Amino acid sequence: MKYKLFWMVVAIVFVLTGGVAAVRGARINARYPAPEKVMFSEGEPVKKNGCAVTVTDSCLELSADSPEGLAVGEPIGLVKVSLRIENTSGSDSSIHLTDFGLQSDIWYNQMSRYETTALNPGLASAVITLSPGEHEEVILPFMVYWDRGMEDMAKQLAEKEADLDLIITQYPVKQFCRLSY
Repeated sequence: MKYKLFWMVVAIVFVLTGGVAAVRGARINARYPAPEKVMFSEGEPVKKNGCAVTVTDSCLELSADSPEGLAVGEPIGLVKVSLRIENTSGSDSSIHLTDFGLQSDIWYNQMSRYETTALNPGLASAVITLSPGEHEEVILPFMVYWDRGMEDMAKQLAEKEADLDLIITQYPVKQFCRLSY
């Protein structure tokens, strides 16, 4: 009888915990829904922090003909994305370059700080602040490193068939530009 009562109490605790978790999950999902996705193409300006961000060019430089024999963490290639950022608001606006990301399916990477400095020698910071009407041209580099399970993506990159997206904003609206590289 003792054990029966114990297991009944345990079952009630599990049911109550599951009910509370379900209600909490429903509230969170209602409050923070999945982001709306908006895709742009190269040459089309996208609004971000009072600025118009336009992808003007993109290219892929492969550092290896084939991923065969590459160790984990070795670079497969470098994706360069050229941006034109123009302040279209009536006050100073700032763009954080570290907010941009490169995505292909579930793979995601942020810009490479070292290559950003090398490709943009006049850039003093990863934060660009522009006065109204000013613009800046920047090249954002994204390294693609070899990892286990990337065989398909490496083949697609080599054949220029991978869907590479420059993520401009994440939430509540996910704005991204499909790169032509």
